Amino acid sequence: MATALRRLRISLTPDLNEKVELVKKESQTQNQSEILRTLIARGLSTLESGSTQLPPADGDSQSL
Repeated sequence: MATALRRLRISLTPDLNEKVELVKKESQTQNQSEILRTLIARGLSTLESGSTQLPPADGDSQSL
């Protein structure tokens, strides 16, 4: 049975897009949605483990 997925639309800064593209090139999959889901899941897992804090809410992702 397929998992229900929610469609989201996001905008990336050129710097962040470049980083995602590098991950995509190194990944076993070229499916951008799968790559973004994996990156989000890993980031959330890191936050849940308490090893890092969220960056300021000003939209600046330079610390990533």
